[in-house]
Amino acid sequence: MGNLENALQVGGYFGGISIQRYLNMERLAANGAALANISGRTSGMTAAYFDIFNNLNAYSAGIMDTTKTTILIPTLAGETVLDAHVDVSNADTQWFKVGQEVSVQDDVNKEYVTVTRAEISSDITTYDRSTPITVVSSAFTTSKDARPQVLSNGWIVSCAMNTSTYILYFYVSKDNGATTTPLCSVSVAGNGLSFCLASKGTMLYCGFNKASTGHAFVSFDATTVSNSDLVSNAVVINTPTINIFGSGMSLTLDNTNGIYFTNCAKYTGYTNSFNISYVKGTISAVDGSVSWGSVEQVTTDNAAYNNTTPTIVVKNDGNPLIVFLHSDGSTWYIRAANYTGTWTVNINIAPSIYAYAQSSPDAIVLENGILFCCWQGKDATD
Repeated sequence: MGNLENALQVGGYFGGISIQRYLNMERLAANGAALANISGRTSGMTAAYFDIFNNLNAYSAGIMDTTKTTILIPTLAGETVLDAHVDVSNADTQWFKVGQEVSVQDDVNKEYVTVTRAEISSDITTYDRSTPITVVSSAFTTSKDARPQVLSNGWIVSCAMNTSTYILYFYVSKDNGATTTPLCSVSVAGNGLSFCLASKGTMLYCGFNKASTGHAFVSFDATTVSNSDLVSNAVVINTPTINIFGSGMSLTLDNTNGIYFTNCAKYTGYTNSFNISYVKGTISAVDGSVSWGSVEQVTTDNAAYNNTTPTIVVKNDGNPLIVFLHSDGSTWYIRAANYTGTWTVNINIAPSIYAYAQSSPDAIVLENGILFCCWQGKDATD
């Protein structure tokens, strides 16, 4: 117990101040702190008296913010939806207000954010997707590393390659997948069917093998792009020495402005094997364009084994990890290359060599940092 509390309890006075007067002063100080905290955060708030002790605010035009909700999805950088679970008949007294400061917290972290948009949705729309929607009815090929992308405006963009003309076509659905229309295209011009796709906001980022040139990349805004061939906008990132591309490539983004690209080919000094390369870029906050760093060769085999079908994820520490197939055609490894400032390769995801064909490894990382890997393959039975 402090000296002040001792004095109040023992003598009722401290420095000539009575207990009641001290409590009044403490109440005024607490009221001032409350006004400083809520001023401007509620509609019509004025510098009137607010009694934080007995919750009386009859003399104030403002009210204390008490709206709260539980977020059931992971919160990432960018826009987060706060569902207030309101009764629409009385929404004005329950809904988050535009300009209102809200504290978002879990068991460890706490952050203050400002509400920029508030809406009430009284309708629930159900979409029947039990019957697959045909995007294109031709002999096109898709890629597990170019999955359909849901953009920030709700559009869905997908892509597929014409295996006869080597043209990569993009399609957009503006009605939640009910119908699709052509968006744009890229003339890849042969020499490999690998391509990958990622998105941020309404920007699309696509990697592909550009014949006689190298690993290439193109980006565009789905809301402004014209339905034309974007090959003239492509940027060559990496040039294989003898222009022989391996199978597979992958592209991913982090929660800030980083973009990560991995692919495989035969390179100078390692022309006997396909090897994995990697490059990191930075996305411009102004126009969404990408500035690429230096290309790094991750694997360095130059004998019987090839490293192909890479897929890349960003771990919770902000560093990339690449999962790939390591094989000589008679034995197969599913391996990973982990970056922690330098690359550690030849990490066997499964502990032994497979005597049966394995292929198409893929990986994801959860919010809690746990990594999952899956692939397809044969065993002694099938």
